[in-house]
Amino acid sequence: MAGCRKADIDNNEAVRAAVLRHVEARGDLGLADLDIQVVSASFNGDSSEAEVRFLPKGQPPESGMTMRYQLVRDGDVWKVQPKPASGHTMPPPAASANPATPAAPAPEMPPGHPPVNSTPR
Repeated sequence: MAGCRKADIDNNEAVRAAVLRHVEARGDLGLADLDIQVVSASFNGDSSEAEVRFLPKGQPPESGMTMRYQLVRDGDVWKVQPKPASGHTMPPPAASANPATPAAPAPEMPPGHPPVNSTPR
C-alpha cells in the first residue's frame, strides 16, 4: 500500500525544480547567472499556481522580473503547463498598392504641436 501513496510535492522547492526544468528545456537563458525564487505558490490537488522571481545575480531587486506559472502534477513532480494562446494577436499591416503611401492616416498631434509636413521634401 505504501507504493500507491503520492509523494508530498506541495512545496516551493518542488515548484522551483519544475520551473528550473522548464527554463532549462528552453535553452535560451543562462541559469547560472540567475537567482530563481518562488515568491508564492498555491496548491489545489493536481494543479498549482506559482509566482516566480528571476533576478540576475549581483543586480538590484528592481532589475529582476516575476513570472506566473500554472503547473500540473505528473507522478511525483510538478510540470509547467504551456501558456495557452491568448487570442489577442496583432492584425497584419494593411496592404497598400504603393509602399510609400501609408495604409492608415497618421494620428492627430497633441494641441500646440507644430505642423508636420506629410509630403516628403
